[in-house]
Amino acid sequence: MDNPAALAGVVLILLLCTGSPAAADGPTNPGFETGLDGWRAQVTGAASVAPSNTQPASGKGCVLLRATAAERATLTSETDVAVPDGDGICLRARVRHLSGTAGLWLGLRPSGADTPDISTCAGQLFQPFGDTRWHTAVVAVIAPPDVCLQAAFAVSGEGEWAVDDVEVLPPAGLRQTLLPRAPGTEPPVAETAVFPEPLEPGWDPGGNLDARERRVLNQTELLLDVGGIAVSIPSEVDITRGSRSGIVTYCANRGTVDKELSITVQGPPDVRLPVWRIPVAAKRSMQFRVPVQRLLLDDCRLKLTFAVKDEAVSAPVLVHTRPAYPTTGLSWASADALPTADELIAAARGGLGLHALPPSTEAAAVQALLAADGGACEYLLHPADGAVPALDASMMTPEGAGSRLGWAPHVAAEATAEQKRAALWQLAGLLFTHHYAPNLHSPRLGLVSGENGAGLRFADEQWAAAVDLQGCAGVGADASLKSLVVAPPALPGATVLGATLDGTPFAGPASYWTGVNAGCDLSGVRTAATEAGLDLPLSVSGLSAMPSGDRRIDALKLARAMTAAFYARAGAVLLDASMATAADDPVMRMAQVLSAELSGSEPVVALGATETMSPRSDALVTYMPFLRGEEGILVIYNNSLQPLDVAVGLRSQPATVKCTRLCRDGEFVRTEFMHTFRLSERAKTLAQPGIYMWLDPLDVTIVTMRLADPYIGWTRGVFDAATFKVEAPARDRGPQWWERLFY
Repeated sequence: MDNPAALAGVVLILLLCTGSPAAADGPTNPGFETGLDGWRAQVTGAASVAPSNTQPASGKGCVLLRATAAERATLTSETDVAVPDGDGICLRARVRHLSGTAGLWLGLRPSGADTPDISTCAGQLFQPFGDTRWHTAVVAVIAPPDVCLQAAFAVSGEGEWAVDDVEVLPPAGLRQTLLPRAPGTEPPVAETAVFPEPLEPGWDPGGNLDARERRVLNQTELLLDVGGIAVSIPSEVDITRGSRSGIVTYCANRGTVDKELSITVQGPPDVRLPVWRIPVAAKRSMQFRVPVQRLLLDDCRLKLTFAVKDEAVSAPVLVHTRPAYPTTGLSWASADALPTADELIAAARGGLGLHALPPSTEAAAVQALLAADGGACEYLLHPADGAVPALDASMMTPEGAGSRLGWAPHVAAEATAEQKRAALWQLAGLLFTHHYAPNLHSPRLGLVSGENGAGLRFADEQWAAAVDLQGCAGVGADASLKSLVVAPPALPGATVLGATLDGTPFAGPASYWTGVNAGCDLSGVRTAATEAGLDLPLSVSGLSAMPSGDRRIDALKLARAMTAAFYARAGAVLLDASMATAADDPVMRMAQVLSAELSGSEPVVALGATETMSPRSDALVTYMPFLRGEEGILVIYNNSLQPLDVAVGLRSQPATVKCTRLCRDGEFVRTEFMHTFRLSERAKTLAQPGIYMWLDPLDVTIVTMRLADPYIGWTRGVFDAATFKVEAPARDRGPQWWERLFY
């Protein structure tokens, strides 16, 4: 599929300008009745912009824009339009394709540039219509209320278009067609998940609560009895960060009646697990794992509660957490000073446990921060230029806090590759001189968007020279970096919410959202690193988005950026600290969800990718599969501007299913949980091994399953629900059809 940003087209642009403009109904001379009064034309070479009275959509005139493959024509309104706070505006125009292969694009771009650049604009590209009639195109846009907009048209590439009757409208009267949502009659994937309240940090009951202790060899187990079911769990477990590997649990139903056991796991604020109900057959015993998860590294006690009907018993379990990657956190590089301990604790409560601190010569202040978290977090330190790391030796060594510390040189953003390498060598020499075995990371490497929406690339073509340790005196021939620290550009602010053509929602990938995806795509960076012989994990630092006027939209964009980083095998995914505000802010809630679902995961190849649904940034539906222990994870987002009915195809049979949605409308985080996997009535009727669901525009959906057989091909992929079909192997005898489809 060609990237829309690479296609020639007519561009209708709303140019952003700073300040607080006076409100206006729309451009002056919107129907071009008086030629080009109120408009500013820009052309190159043989391109042209000219008024015309030939077959206007209405009135006496219209405007013709003509360009060639190498030359461009633009026309910009000189009238400012105010953006209503929180509501956005709709831009409507009558357009007519006359010749050529050019498409039509309506969007937003910052002011100050001489020519429009589709890849930096918020808008939608419409392809030629197949006729020369007039059509009505509408785009709904939201932007911060303190900006002004200017309408503009441009033709880029071989083609000719006519434009007439440009209007700016409030979105209220067009909401049903511009912002369509999934049918409310469709059943949910599962029932609404129930999450218990977290415990206070440092919770310790001082005993075993309702449990009895029994020593078995060199281990201690806790025994409980509830509703005629005997339960046994270990008193202490080791887990890896992010993983939901679980606590091995034994239970036996001594009664003659089948029962349902409810299990609740409570812990510090970074522990967020739904209540789980499992059936226990009469006169039967069983072994299973109770999922537990930590996103921080400090030891803690969890409270496990087992209930049968109204009877409940509880026991504490001591949990030790080992580091595992990828992980998430915050970059404070743009901050003027070190964060406070309270700011770090607030981030840790949301599961953000890795912090890139700004340069500081105040060793005592840095040391106080490292000591305040109780061993929960990791840090990437940037010693000030030429400064010797002055932390106490007890904190620098791996036996102390050294295992939680990473080091990277501090360099200016505009520094050359040679200057970055000099800073890296200086830091490496200082650390190795002190006989430490440091976790040394690269200087911060800037990224820029590739041409024609080709994804991100290194800003400096000589970037590899900046991370070369060969020849650095005193570091040893086997010295290497732990990661490449990369800094993507900020995502755009003004956002397209919807688009219609002749009153029908636009069908196909929305060029604005595929452009956002391209601005998050790190596959080209990974390829360049591999080709340079530096196939190292990425530390993606300082993810940010310019304000859109709606914090939910900011969060949804950053969710795409974080997911793309995880799929590019990043070892650390760090939001810019300026994006993290209150705990109930959508960005912080999104970060907590992504941390819980993707920390410690491994991306896997999408074996069932199709032309329209795949991990590609320009697909109709972009999805990215992951594997984490017994869990299969799928992150999905709809790149179109209308709801889509899809099926998640399965090969491995799930035991449980959790579906978390980050939503543009209604409750921002919605979680559904299937305690024991069952095919839906629709799947049974169609005899297909899939989970059917609707994807709303802009939303991000995360499907997490505990699998009976976790392996790289656990999912078939995401497909159009109407065409998804798997043929069951023909057998005269053997398993039922739904069992034969899981293979």
